[in-house]
Amino acid sequence: MRQNRLKEIRLKNHLTQEELAEKMKTDKVQISRWEHGKAVPRSEALIDLASILGVSVDYLLGLSDEPTIRVRVDNLSVEEMMVITAMRRGDKEDAMRTILNSEKRPPTAV
Repeated sequence: MRQNRLKEIRLKNHLTQEELAEKMKTDKVQISRWEHGKAVPRSEALIDLASILGVSVDYLLGLSDEPTIRVRVDNLSVEEMMVITAMRRGDKEDAMRTILNSEKRPPTAV
């Protein structure tokens, strides 16, 4: 993991080490060890860090320089595409109608 990335994104999220540790259900010492490269978070912790901080695991690992999670369009459901299309048209009512109607249908496997 790129040690500077964790601290940088933590600070951008206005979190102290203590606050991040609380969200991660760990302690400040562990966060400090990760930030200084003295320890590496396990895969589950990396996933939690990425989720809490709103970045991708690839960004934390240094595999990507893009901090935000990008949505791939090749695996969106029909309903998701309909919502995005409606929002791009500026038709929030149609987007909400699609969302509400999709909640009534059983989920489809993606």
